[in-house]
Amino acid sequence: MVKQQKSADKRRQLQRHRQSVTDRVLKDAFDAQRRQTALEDTFIKTAVSFLNAEADTGLTLARIARRSPDGEQRARTRVESRQAYDTILKYIDTAGHANSETLDTLQGKIKKLREQLISLGEKV
Repeated sequence: MVKQQKSADKRRQLQRHRQSVTDRVLKDAFDAQRRQTALEDTFIKTAVSFLNAEADTGLTLARIARRSPDGEQRARTRVESRQAYDTILKYIDTAGHANSETLDTLQGKIKKLREQLISLGEKV
């Protein structure tokens, strides 16, 4: 009888230990998932910020090119504006999970930049 009691106690102790380990593993998994989500959110915000800055830079350069009386400066800033546009197109997918309002704003800037580049003679 004593052997059976010790055996049952050992099983319960082992079961508690296994449950403790399982609980710890689940907590660690949930924490990792929370950190991953936070990192993804940060990445998307950073990507959108970068793309907006690039669009603003491209628009500014296109405006400078349009207003410049110097042909050399006009050509140089037009090329730099086009580089900003190409960079945006290259990395636009990184912002794919941003909210629709943010993407709409960015798409509006891209459209304006595209129109300005076309008016400057770029083939886009």
